Amino acid sequence: SVYRDAFEGLTGHTLSLIHKNVKETPSRESGRCNNEYCSILLDSNVCTQRCVDHTINLARNAQKKSFTESCEGNITTSLIPVKVKNAVVAYLRAGQIKLESKVCAEGLIDELATRLPESVVDDLRDSFANLPKIDRETYVNQLVVLGAFSMQLSQISAKILEGKSSNSIITDKCKLYIAKHLGDKICLDEMAKYVGVTNSYMCKQFKKFTGLTLVEYINLHRIDLAKEKLASGIEMKIIDLAYACGFQSLSQFNRTFQKFVSQSPSQYREENR
Repeated sequence: SVYRDAFEGLTGHTLSLIHKNVKETPSRESGRCNNEYCSILLDSNVCTQRCVDHTINLARNAQKKSFTESCEGNITTSLIPVKVKNAVVAYLRAGQIKLESKVCAEGLIDELATRLPESVVDDLRDSFANLPKIDRETYVNQLVVLGAFSMQLSQISAKILEGKSSNSIITDKCKLYIAKHLGDKICLDEMAKYVGVTNSYMCKQFKKFTGLTLVEYINLHRIDLAKEKLASGIEMKIIDLAYACGFQSLSQFNRTFQKFVSQSPSQYREENR
């Protein structure tokens, strides 16, 4: 909160933390906006879905590094990935600013003029015109600073996911069992017998020390394994790869991969070979 307030105060950006699956981002983050132009669009309920779709498109292109693009209203926004073991766990969304090269939003405003009161349209034109302009070099330098912050968040996330602060013997035994059986069908009852406690107690302790449910942890590491196989150049059908990584059906694999990576296995293979 202190870092965000300082960064926004210095740059004029809006800084938000976006869920790796954009649509699951809490509204308090996805709806944050520090410029009057975007606020009018959101309050008028004419741009909410456009904004979500724009952020989803940014996320598809920000799997490896930050990605910047302007929306239909000529507002420039960037997503910077926060990653653990090359897997995106969240994004920093920055921007919602007007670059010097983006001086006109008449296309969108003309379109909205048929649906909005004239007074609102006038406010939109005035608010866009009054937005401070940022030159591209300054904007890039600001993103570099955010990149360093995203690396700090990545390190913190890695410690949480790996449970490095945990002295829980139960958690360590669970991780050892999962590592040995990652490509197999994992039964939590069998794991509990291995650990030597009840299923419910095992699940509670694991969530307490890692911040993840056992299913989330297993799926995260299975997706990491799948990403390695997809990027390795191994000629294997997607369905065979899914079973090799411990998934019990192709649909389950596709759904989980999309959730963690924000693209399909085929798209990931094509882009990372």
